Amino acid sequence: LPLNSKLKEGDSMVEHYGLKKFEEEEEENIPQKKSHSKKPHIGLCAKPPIGWSVPHYDIEGIRKYGALILLDEEVVITLKIHGSNFLACHDGTRLWVKSRNFWKKKNEESPDDQDFWWDVALRYELEDKLRKYPRLAFSAEMTGHV
Repeated sequence: LPLNSKLKEGDSMVEHYGLKKFEEEEEENIPQKKSHSKKPHIGLCAKPPIGWSVPHYDIEGIRKYGALILLDEEVVITLKIHGSNFLACHDGTRLWVKSRNFWKKKNEESPDDQDFWWDVALRYELEDKLRKYPRLAFSAEMTGHV
């Protein structure tokens, strides 16, 4: 951003430059199709596993913890690469695949036509790899064509 000598310490750069926070549409607000597709957020949802669960997590914003940053303390700002949350877990019987909000159903009828989440699980052979570690949840952020 160009340096602006009119700005003083404490001035809002957000207002000055007209910056807006990107708000991703929540997955549950996107209509689900009745068929599998290689488009993000589209696919069939599965019922959650019975007898165990995976905690839902999120990263809290700076507004909640801003008071923890001390005066003159060095702060490093990094870029968050936008992606989609991914989780895979084998329960000893089968592989479970989940987006941030929904368990995903594998397309058994057409193995070559999976949603993004199952496509990643199959491409990286996570069923075979995670079978050795029952109930170990593998969590990642999918980036690229999501």
